[in-house]
Amino acid sequence: MRLWRFWILALWALIGCEVQRTAVEVEPPRLFPVPQLAVAAPRPIFSTSASEVAPASAPAPEPPMAVIEVDPYAGWQDWCEPLNRTTCKTRRDCKGISHPANKPMKCVRPWYAEEGSDLRVCSPGAARRPERAHKRAQIRELVRIQYSDEIEICEANPGWRCGQAKKRGDRLAALLNLVAHRETTMRRWKRHRLPGDIRENRTAWYLTAEDYGHGYVISGKRRAPRKRRAPRKRRDVSFKATGNPHFTQAWRWKYGLGLYGMNAAYFTRNWDPLAPPEVLCRDVEGTEAYLRAARSGWRKLTGGIDCDGEPGREWHGFDGSPTVYDVHHYASGGKLCPSGKSPSKFERRARKAGLDPYAPIRLSDLGHPIARETQNETAALRTAQLDMFSAVWLLQRALDD
Repeated sequence: MRLWRFWILALWALIGCEVQRTAVEVEPPRLFPVPQLAVAAPRPIFSTSASEVAPASAPAPEPPMAVIEVDPYAGWQDWCEPLNRTTCKTRRDCKGISHPANKPMKCVRPWYAEEGSDLRVCSPGAARRPERAHKRAQIRELVRIQYSDEIEICEANPGWRCGQAKKRGDRLAALLNLVAHRETTMRRWKRHRLPGDIRENRTAWYLTAEDYGHGYVISGKRRAPRKRRAPRKRRDVSFKATGNPHFTQAWRWKYGLGLYGMNAAYFTRNWDPLAPPEVLCRDVEGTEAYLRAARSGWRKLTGGIDCDGEPGREWHGFDGSPTVYDVHHYASGGKLCPSGKSPSKFERRARKAGLDPYAPIRLSDLGHPIARETQNETAALRTAQLDMFSAVWLLQRALDD
């Protein structure tokens, strides 16, 4: 009785749910309206027509880097001693005055003071023995730097003989020390104020105007004066904007400059025709300017010269090779032919320094030349090496004392 009641109730519930499902249609809730998206037909990646391809935009060019030009001759005012010396009465008046010698200043009576005059000027005085020894060591180090590449290559090959390169360096260092001691007593900042030096420098300033980018104008015509004779009037030299800007200041060119007492007009062009004359007061630049003059004289002497005015050429030295004296005679005075003066003084000084004045000299004995294209960079590098060497040398000297 109870079982058939259960089946009747179950059937009745099934029929009622089916009727309710067909009568009521429930829509799903819409939270937001569905947009109608337009779908285009697929397009091939690669097009057969070049006109259909959009040109790719080129990347924006990067701005050029700013190039900072450094003047290699900045600070030339501090390379040589001042043109006009400071007058003084006592040593206290010389305190605080800067000088390239980097030593205390003294109040001394100059050699050019007239008799009976009480003129006194501030000066560092003569170079003492330690200062001269320091400068000789610097010259030897500078020569060693010139031959360092040759010596390193030679020592890297066990079968090569390296003694010749070292002997050439010793001979060149002896020659440079000999000239520096004779001309300036190892003072690279020195200006030569003798009347003869001023007269020769003034003449050279006129004769070398074209080498520094300037010219001559005499009576409206451009011509050079005769050899070894300067124009009487300064207006005969015409200055050009493209020439050496320092050449217009003639008073800076009337002194002998540098460690080797070089003529400013003749030797500055050996380094750079646009350089100030004070560049000769620097170690690397002044030494290279002197050696370039020596190499030029060696080439002229090896080609033979005519000194007696007769047909044929004369050769100097042994087997057509110039001697040490011949090269020095040209580098210091610009003369190829022997002078009437006896070379006994130079011979005596050379032999005292351990140098044979009449020994034949080769072009390789005058150092390796510095390339003109990179001479400013090379000079800066070698100057830094000399400063480092000087610091070590002075420290070692202080520890030894």
